[in-house]
Amino acid sequence: MIKYEVEKLMGLSKQRSEEQAILIKNISDNIIQIDVEYLEDALAAMEKDHSFRESAAVLNPNPFKHHQKQTLNSLKNDQLRYIIILAKNLQKIINASIELGKAEKGSSELNKIFGI
Repeated sequence: MIKYEVEKLMGLSKQRSEEQAILIKNISDNIIQIDVEYLEDALAAMEKDHSFRESAAVLNPNPFKHHQKQTLNSLKNDQLRYIIILAKNLQKIINASIELGKAEKGSSELNKIFGI
């Protein structure tokens, strides 16, 4: 009984992992195209605008919408910040993969030279 349950869970886990891997690859394919420097500038402008609106609210308070708009804008800023972090990390992964490929190729060539 336990063996069957473990096999069942492993099968579901493998299938789910394969499904999620496709989605992650699709996200990565889009993220790599992002212009990080542009988005960093845009985020800085958005955060400056957000801060200005907070200051302006003191002079002209609108208790009905201000807090909700600021919360929404703050969440959008956070999302953009995370996208930038994701894009930078993906570039690091690509660079590390390239370096690993170079190291493996060099190791393989040395092995051929020394007959290993």
